[in-house]
Amino acid sequence: MATASQMIKEAYSLVGQPYLWGGNGETLEEIIRKYADGKGQGKSATDDMIKFLKGIIPVGLDTHFQDCSGMVIEILRKLGVIDNKYDATAEGLWKACKKIDKPCEGAWAFYFDGKKHNHIGICVNNLTVIHCLSTKTGVIVEPIERRKEKWVNFGLPTAFIDFSYDTVTLKDDVWVYRTAKEAEEKKDTSTKILYKKGEYYKFKTYGNCTNISKKPDVAGGWISNLDLHSAEEW
Repeated sequence: MATASQMIKEAYSLVGQPYLWGGNGETLEEIIRKYADGKGQGKSATDDMIKFLKGIIPVGLDTHFQDCSGMVIEILRKLGVIDNKYDATAEGLWKACKKIDKPCEGAWAFYFDGKKHNHIGICVNNLTVIHCLSTKTGVIVEPIERRKEKWVNFGLPTAFIDFSYDTVTLKDDVWVYRTAKEAEEKKDTSTKILYKKGEYYKFKTYGNCTNISKKPDVAGGWISNLDLHSAEEW
């Protein structure tokens, strides 16, 4: 499986590519040839048509096109997690997700019209989304806030992307600190916070301390590894 960061990197590589309804990242030439073949057009006639179009179409025939779900499918194909036959609408991709309440890194964001999900984007983080919006914009990066009334549902595509994180389960309540130094020295400071027993994500380590958080890939509070070990449930 691929990671969220790999997916987002691929999404950024598509920014600026044009929108075409039904496109899954194929080049314009591939789309034309597929259409001509479906109409029973012979290869020789199609080759002549392609040669003619190259002289009059303003965009290159090697330009890739996609719609909103096609952008996501193109990315998944590039990551090698689906085959070339896989196809799905925004609604189909929603059904492959684990529903979450808020956007986060790697989550998929969806429009919902009351009956089905009809648009999809990829969250860079909890503030920004990449999506293939329309023929006017193509693939763009923009704040989720700009269309917050439309981005109503969010999901983690766990069927395709690895969202596993290193976690710790605390059997006791613990004090966490603003900095690793404060945690190691156990300073009596007004900035320390009591974390209740339960499951937390390990964000990073520094020296003899670990930063644990209530959310994945988000900084939380620092605790000495000695205190963490004594409070950890094995």
